[in-house]
Amino acid sequence: MSLQVDGRPSGSTSFNVEEYKRPKFQVEMTPPADAGKLGGDITLSGKARAYTGAAIGGAKVSWRVVREVRFPS
Repeated sequence: MSLQVDGRPSGSTSFNVEEYKRPKFQVEMTPPADAGKLGGDITLSGKARAYTGAAIGGAKVSWRVVREVRFPS
């Protein structure tokens, strides 16, 4: 599978999925007002909706972005 960012800055990455389960909801994130800084925190807001159209409320998500060195192949 892959994850792609549309707009500026653009980017994409691919990853393996061990087990696939059909998603039951969709998430739309609003772009951040300010650019994030390395080692800093950033807060994003968005909307999560079930595929039935009902809003999913009160969900909190946190994740960590890790940079790693990748040399050309």
